[in-house]
Amino acid sequence: MPLTMLTTSIGSPSATIALAVVFLVVSVCVLYHGAVSGVVSAMWRVVLALLIVYIGLLLVFILFQTPDDARYFLTFYDSSLGVSLPERTYAEDCRIYTPDHPDGMFAHFMDKMDIFVTSHLVGWFAKALIVRDVWLLNIVSIAFELLEYTLECQLPNFGECWWDHWILDFAVCNGLGIYFGMLACRYFNLEWLLQELNGFYLKTILWIPPNHSINIMRQCLYAFCGAAAIKEIYHFLQSNKTSSIGSNHFSWLVFTALIVETLIVI
Repeated sequence: MPLTMLTTSIGSPSATIALAVVFLVVSVCVLYHGAVSGVVSAMWRVVLALLIVYIGLLLVFILFQTPDDARYFLTFYDSSLGVSLPERTYAEDCRIYTPDHPDGMFAHFMDKMDIFVTSHLVGWFAKALIVRDVWLLNIVSIAFELLEYTLECQLPNFGECWWDHWILDFAVCNGLGIYFGMLACRYFNLEWLLQELNGFYLKTILWIPPNHSINIMRQCLYAFCGAAAIKEIYHFLQSNKTSSIGSNHFSWLVFTALIVETLIVI
């Protein structure tokens, strides 16, 4: 049922939005973009400011709310939120070929083709652009599938058939994402040298549908900030200047965001 009549006072959403906009405008002028520079340095200052807004105005605020109050707060952004999500598992029937099914011979297989297929493909493409090591990427891919086995008792949508885990996810979606990501690295000769589990827990705890814009914006924010953080760390290791460790804003803020997200989940 939708959340209503909560005894909470969380302020005006329009005031929060106005505060965020003013902060972003000021940030373009005053924030330091660190090792990430060039003709689009103003854009990177905006990205850095968005990360600060995400941590300060959203994550830290939610950290000090009850689960119901946090869900209610998100309804200011989208009134369709605040509704308990149906618990879905992908391991109810693992048959691929179902000739007697009213929706078709491959109904169970097609039922698995949802938003997560696209997110796997695009997500691992982005990881390949950042990590740029096939062996490490595949090790992380295998580790995450094993992690899904371990945590399916807490998150029902982690329950999947064996072929969904290892053929559709690992081999096809993750594998193709890594392959095309590495091709892009070679084609563009990229020289610049990411938060899986928290996303699943946050959308479950806060009742955010998988295809909601909040999830998409979070992933895009981490994609940009993750790339910038990797470059900052690489620049710091290459320069060997201990005095510059405090100027690695993206690195510290990405780390802070992940820590606060983890505290919210806990």
